[in-house]
Amino acid sequence: MARASFVRGPILYIIGLLLGVGLTYGWFQQNLFAPMAPGVTETAPFLVERGWNLKTICHALESNGLVRNWWATYFLARLQGKKLVENDISKVKPGEYSLSAGMSPKEILYKFIREEIVYHDLLVTEGSSLRDIATFMAKTTLASQADAWTALNNQSLMSKLGIPGTSLEGYLFPDTYRFSRPDNAEIMVMKMVEEHQKKIANNRAYVNRAYELGMTMKEVITLASIIEKETGNADERKQISSVFHNRLKLNMPLQTDPTVIYGVPNFDGNLTKVHLRTPSPYNTYLNRGLPPTPICNPGIASIEAALYPADTDYVYFVARGDGTSVFSSNYREHQEAVRKYQSGKPVEQGAANP
Repeated sequence: MARASFVRGPILYIIGLLLGVGLTYGWFQQNLFAPMAPGVTETAPFLVERGWNLKTICHALESNGLVRNWWATYFLARLQGKKLVENDISKVKPGEYSLSAGMSPKEILYKFIREEIVYHDLLVTEGSSLRDIATFMAKTTLASQADAWTALNNQSLMSKLGIPGTSLEGYLFPDTYRFSRPDNAEIMVMKMVEEHQKKIANNRAYVNRAYELGMTMKEVITLASIIEKETGNADERKQISSVFHNRLKLNMPLQTDPTVIYGVPNFDGNLTKVHLRTPSPYNTYLNRGLPPTPICNPGIASIEAALYPADTDYVYFVARGDGTSVFSSNYREHQEAVRKYQSGKPVEQGAANP
């Protein structure tokens, strides 16, 4: 009888201990580790700022109503070891996460572990101007159009990035970029310039070819921007380039409409003879040589066309109306092409007529 009583005591103790652990675990699960709002699926952005440590992140989760208790979440995070923290320094990648009060702390922490950052795409198309790009930047929702325009015209930033002159026009590489909060307008601008420098400005083959042509890279980019705007057919880029190279060699005005348009404040889409005869640094009907800056941000194809023009004696071209052009070596041939393809439209002695 004594032996049975001796055995029953430890068993009851163990059972009691297990029940206590179970009840404690259940309490923790219900009060600390359960979702704040079970069943809720609606998500909201949660921003992890650069420099935040793990405690700051957990406090922010609690203050945003995403977890019940910051220290319980911190405890769970510490259990993840090197996945989330190392030497008391957070390893959570800064950025925007899409979180919900319907997620448990563990589910939230795994969002951080898997680095499920919300990215915002910025598409910069070939031939976009600074004003176009400011609009594109605002569409990412990471910056307002006003902030984008300020960053695009930040002279200190241009100097820091080594941009010649006073405009970023031409130095923002057309591509698709991915950004996440806390990225801002300046970071977006820096990334676009860095891509331009990597792909174009620091391309040794391009720099050497520009030297062979007796041109600076700024002049190459400026010419490429004109080619970009004049191109109706991608296969004609090098022929169009040859027209402008030949005109520059002959000291003929480039007489290209896109440069005139670029210099018209608040252009309404209707280019007139008045515009062509109004003085402006960008009026290549009145001024010889290249305009003072690029007029858009050209792509690689237009850069290469500017560097490697076709070998022709063309000094004129006129649009057929089907996306292609007729090229001419003298004004008589050009007039015939204009009469044939541009009848009823105003005629100027330009490389390409309106």
